[in-house]
Amino acid sequence: MAANINLNNIEIARRRFVNIQTDRAADRAVLIGHGWTDAQVTTLRNVLVNLNGEGNYHAVGSTIGFLPQNEYFRITQEILNRVHYGGANACMARRSDEIMDLALVAALQYEKLEAVILNVEHRLYVSIIRALIFLRGPLNAQGVAPNVIRNEVEIVENGPANETVTIFTNWFRDNANNAILSDLNELSIFAPIFASIQFIKTNHHYITGSDYDTAYDNHFRSATKSHLRNILPYNLLFHTAIHWMGPYAGRVFSLHMLEANFLPDGTSKKVQSAPAGCAVLTSVLAVFHAMSSLPIYQYFEEAFGERIDRMRVMREEIMRHPTAFHLHATLFGTPSRRNEANFVNAIRDAESLTCFTQAFVDAMCAGSPLGGVKTMKKHAENNHGVYIIATAGFRRWSRNLRQTADIGEAIRRMVNAPVVAEANPQANVEEDIAEEGG
Repeated sequence: MAANINLNNIEIARRRFVNIQTDRAADRAVLIGHGWTDAQVTTLRNVLVNLNGEGNYHAVGSTIGFLPQNEYFRITQEILNRVHYGGANACMARRSDEIMDLALVAALQYEKLEAVILNVEHRLYVSIIRALIFLRGPLNAQGVAPNVIRNEVEIVENGPANETVTIFTNWFRDNANNAILSDLNELSIFAPIFASIQFIKTNHHYITGSDYDTAYDNHFRSATKSHLRNILPYNLLFHTAIHWMGPYAGRVFSLHMLEANFLPDGTSKKVQSAPAGCAVLTSVLAVFHAMSSLPIYQYFEEAFGERIDRMRVMREEIMRHPTAFHLHATLFGTPSRRNEANFVNAIRDAESLTCFTQAFVDAMCAGSPLGGVKTMKKHAENNHGVYIIATAGFRRWSRNLRQTADIGEAIRRMVNAPVVAEANPQANVEEDIAEEGG
């Protein structure tokens, strides 16, 4: 698990104020004043308690201000002070189950997005997801909301209109036992996690008209949450609904859920994947791992063992600290380590060996997912002559599997062919990242 972001002790993060019961009594009184029955308040509160939204932790960070101003997250200073309480390091805010808080925050978003999302149902769902994120999920109990979302937040003095609040108090009352409430709560949890994974992998949350729709379909499937895919268009879910919270908060929430063992296996593996700009290293090592069970691997170990070992050590370091090796590490509150000599040399080693790994994939593993790694193909072309020799060598070997000893010398000549190391492995990093996203 990544260790470069410190998580607060979960028990400390879950402390609640001693006056929480007073808050809940006041909440109940307000709702009854809005026409709720006592039983309806109890029913919805029980549903909220049972929903899996107890992600309490601490984060400090910043985000990229790419949301249009008319899509900013809107909040009042009063709610901010009351819910995210105690300053950047206190981490003492209570988990909010209060229905009126959810209705108030959702109503603020609903009014803010009136001219942006014309479909009323979509606007209502986006507003509820934002409220759930703020009060129960990734931003709950951080105590640092202004710092986390400062570029895409609008702090206002006045709260929403009473009639807007009523829309949401009625909606929560009427949907307390309906699947849609549970579905929106799950989206408030998984959408930030999926977006964090995607940002680390490709350097963006979402790009309209791209392969991101397919990528997010795969995230939902791997988490066995395919039933959530059609509730909102992806541009609304992964941009308008959650972009304001920033990559750091999403990453910390992902690690919290990973540590608490709340994530499906497929999602857990993705949370621990390598960041953008490292595909050439991880792909080359994956090919050598596939090759290691074959007799011919010994010749590559003899010729390039030191390089492969250095790459393995670097891969382990990247997997322990993925955000430190991200192109925009500072967005995750950590200094970049991409200029460290060990990282630069490992990338250079990987690029120099792509002529062999790509040749192996093309000759021996047609149709393998590794064959689609564009960065490996691109760098293999820089040693095109060796790539041609290696491809032919692998194909001959595949036709003579029982004659390994006879062609051993030919393989030695192949792996000892002159390999050109690229002078600046970082020079085309943006191009590599763009290709990795495909």
